[in-house]
Amino acid sequence: MPGYFLKTLANGIDVLQLLKDGPLTQEQIAGSLHLPADVAYRIVRTFQDKGFISRQPDGTVALTLAVWELGMSARTSRDVRLAVSHQVSHLMESFGETVHLSVYDSGDVVYIDKWDGTKPLRSYTRLGGRSPAYCVATGKALLAFQPAEEIQRLLRSGLKRHTARTVVNPDLLRIQLTSIHRGAISVNTGELNCEVGGLAVPLRAATGVVAALGLSGPAERMLANRPDYERALWQAAHQIEEELGIRST
Repeated sequence: MPGYFLKTLANGIDVLQLLKDGPLTQEQIAGSLHLPADVAYRIVRTFQDKGFISRQPDGTVALTLAVWELGMSARTSRDVRLAVSHQVSHLMESFGETVHLSVYDSGDVVYIDKWDGTKPLRSYTRLGGRSPAYCVATGKALLAFQPAEEIQRLLRSGLKRHTARTVVNPDLLRIQLTSIHRGAISVNTGELNCEVGGLAVPLRAATGVVAALGLSGPAERMLANRPDYERALWQAAHQIEEELGIRST
């Protein structure tokens, strides 16, 4: 083996690669990678201290958004930014509504990009901010593609009512998520803020759904214009996936 090879670093990378498929216990990590238990513990604890791994309530450990941030930094070329911006600009020019790009994180959505609309009543979100996934359109578009265990965990934790329209019935939310998973658009009818609604679609990579693209604005206007908004969102999502080369074939 070359003298420059760092076995501990290689083991750490193996741990991150292993966790990309979902949370595991330290015992499972050690067993899968044939590592001594104390070595697996030190690797996990180091990544935890650095913010790349978090411990879950059930005792497993999982990757954090810090890993995603590193990955996304590799996609900062001018061509990638232009590919996304072109579609967002088209949505903005066509409708003047706020556009969100979101990812899922432990029951929430994180707004990784946002373009404010030109029409009155802009949505009350901020770049890097969070919202409960079950209350917003991009959140439900992402939640619908989470593992069954994650959906069940969220339902067990309780669904807090934020407005009169918040879906707090687990069975009703499951019906909505199943419909989205089968190809329906995700809809927020004013479930986090009674004045603000939204529509959203998932963005897919070869590994599955990685983000959601949504339009947000006054709830009544969003629903009244739903057919036009829905067509535009699906077209934009498909174009982004194709232009970035991430759409599975």
